[in-house]
Amino acid sequence: MTTKKFENARSFGLSRLPNLERFDAHLNQLFIQPSRPRAAIRMRYALVSSEKTKLNIVTEGLIQSGENGIPRLWLDPNYLVAFGQKLKRAKLNLPTYLSFIEQRTMSHNGIVGYGFTVAQILYWRQKNFNPLGLNFDRIYVVERQNDCLESPNPMQVKGTTNPERHIHGSDFSNERVGLENLGDFYENHLQNHRYLWLGDSTQNDAALQTLKEDIIRVSKEQPDPAENVHQEAKSNQHFRVWAFGCAHVGTDLRRGRESLASAIQHSEWGSGQTGPAFRWDIAVGLGDMCGSQKLPEDSEGREVVRQFGTLMQHNRSDIYNLCGNHDRSGLHEPEAWWFRKWLDPTGENTEFSNVVSEQRPFPINGTWERYSFRVGNLLFLMMSDINEKSQSKGRGELGGNPAGVVSGETFS
Repeated sequence: MTTKKFENARSFGLSRLPNLERFDAHLNQLFIQPSRPRAAIRMRYALVSSEKTKLNIVTEGLIQSGENGIPRLWLDPNYLVAFGQKLKRAKLNLPTYLSFIEQRTMSHNGIVGYGFTVAQILYWRQKNFNPLGLNFDRIYVVERQNDCLESPNPMQVKGTTNPERHIHGSDFSNERVGLENLGDFYENHLQNHRYLWLGDSTQNDAALQTLKEDIIRVSKEQPDPAENVHQEAKSNQHFRVWAFGCAHVGTDLRRGRESLASAIQHSEWGSGQTGPAFRWDIAVGLGDMCGSQKLPEDSEGREVVRQFGTLMQHNRSDIYNLCGNHDRSGLHEPEAWWFRKWLDPTGENTEFSNVVSEQRPFPINGTWERYSFRVGNLLFLMMSDINEKSQSKGRGELGGNPAGVVSGETFS
């Protein structure tokens, strides 16, 4: 179940299908590797660099050790294109691919590694997926010491001799990224990271050995995954509901926070800052997706839908919404037009909301304002707020007041 589908090379911004021979060869190696359950992962780490050539210096050594996973650049879109062709699938979802990669690249001691160039990370962020949100226990920055200045602030970066070359998120194949922007990127987007300085062959050997030792050390500090494997088998017998509300999407966005998208990504992938991912079968959105103290507008509705688009392991229709008082329209506007257009629990406005009623795991019975659905012996009653029309002053003029109430018809 996913809303992320990748059909061909053009889906990744490629003008033509590249030579996939090398990518095919790497994937062929994985198909003969043993498949281990993802719950057995003890440590997940990432290698990040401005250049593929720098990453190659350390990744091959890590792979040969047999103790540190197989940390190739698995999110290079060429791998996904090759993987889809190998499975003869016209469409491929990213969670299926990542599950395959982690199950087949995990070393016997539960370690999984990825390599990323800065350009590739920015490329995926443009597609509403943050690869650094995959709950990494450690992120290693791989750079040459003569490219970056050692200082109390290790993010300080030298000017480049090629100032016209900047980071281009869409150019994932770019071999070198302009270093004038690199420090800001590392400072703003990496958490729990360590620098690995490269130099001559002797320095590189020493750096690689230090890296291997640190990966093993950190992995031993993590909880024993054997209990996770047991709990995963046990938890498959349970029905899980995620309840969330008051995302206030527009308000938070003005402060630089994608409140809905970050919560979704945390739930599906986990975060080094906020904790591991958690499973859910359906979610209930309990109102106030709009954060405005004025009346909701289309621009915020489009942003809500865009952030829902970060769902990777679930469909949009797996989330059941009700209307909060901030989501309601003005007293002299069409009744709850914004909520009905952009949140759309009944799937009447699929072209705007991406909600497809036929894709609901549990069909609803009722209207956009009040509806119910059953899951086994559980009955969910979804009762939306209204802003009482009998008051002479209402939504908009008083800046978000009065607080919402449930209508008598809904309560009955």
